[in-house]
Amino acid sequence: MRMEKGHVENRKEKLEEIDLQQWEKRVSWFHGVVGIIWVQSVHIRQQSLTQSLTGEEEEEEAGERRKKKRKVCEYNLVLAKYAVQ
Repeated sequence: MRMEKGHVENRKEKLEEIDLQQWEKRVSWFHGVVGIIWVQSVHIRQQSLTQSLTGEEEEEEAGERRKKKRKVCEYNLVLAKYAVQ
């Protein structure tokens, strides 16, 4: 079977287009992950600052906040590892 030259070139262009689309999807997904991590870290910092300024943090609330912060950090670590792969 013999392929025409134009057919081979069209196929190469389609493969390059597919690769570019997959790359764009990966980049946009990675930017989304980075955005989520940034928003969560800003929210945690704002909570910490507000509570330290008002001094209304009880020991139980502090423990819950630390647990939540730890879970968010673990979640962000998993997202970052997945995004790098």
